[in-house]
Amino acid sequence: MDLLKTLSAAGEFATPIVDAHHHLWDLKAGRYPTKQDQYDKNFFLGDYRAICRDYMPSDYVEALKGFDVVGSVHIQAARAMDEQVAETEWLGTVKRRFGSPQKPAAALTGRAFRFQVTPFKRGGRSDRGS
Repeated sequence: MDLLKTLSAAGEFATPIVDAHHHLWDLKAGRYPTKQDQYDKNFFLGDYRAICRDYMPSDYVEALKGFDVVGSVHIQAARAMDEQVAETEWLGTVKRRFGSPQKPAAALTGRAFRFQVTPFKRGGRSDRGS
């Protein structure tokens, strides 16, 4: 099922866009400390308890309904440092299951960027000394 391709259908906002920064996560698939057991009540952007739940492609599509999303860049979702490669593998599974926007792009971080090659990798960055 190519769920994410449904975003490129003509909608209320017809200008094609590339979502340059989004996240997906499944709290059952790995450890996301800041969304599970290390909530930061002093987080600089404020209270984020509302996002301490799964955020899957169906949630992403619902949030962007009406926009002509032709591409996207997934940024790591604060999965545990020792699970960065696993997060990238999980994203591959998500892409195979749900599809992707017409011009997919993916961003990987840290160890995943340095050590893993995936068909959807287009770039990466190194963060937190990894």
